[in-house]
Amino acid sequence: MILNYLYQIKILENMEEQMLRNVLNKEAAKHLISANIRRNGELVLLCNSSAWGSKIRFDQEKLLKIAQTKWKFLTSCRVKIIEKTSY
Repeated sequence: MILNYLYQIKILENMEEQMLRNVLNKEAAKHLISANIRRNGELVLLCNSSAWGSKIRFDQEKLLKIAQTKWKFLTSCRVKIIEKTSY
């Protein structure tokens, strides 16, 4: 039962992320790693580079409006950069 629930969550995550990627151009969409929704109504977009993060920030109001069609309680959008580091 727990595995089924986790599978359903993953499907929802994939649908959510794909819906947001469709708003972006193809190159920017490749750099959107993930998206999540915080309890405070914030949509958080995870991007893999600061350069692409800036481009995605340019569209964050549009992304928020699209996401609000499905999740009405969303109030804000933030782009967070998760860059790979070499050790």
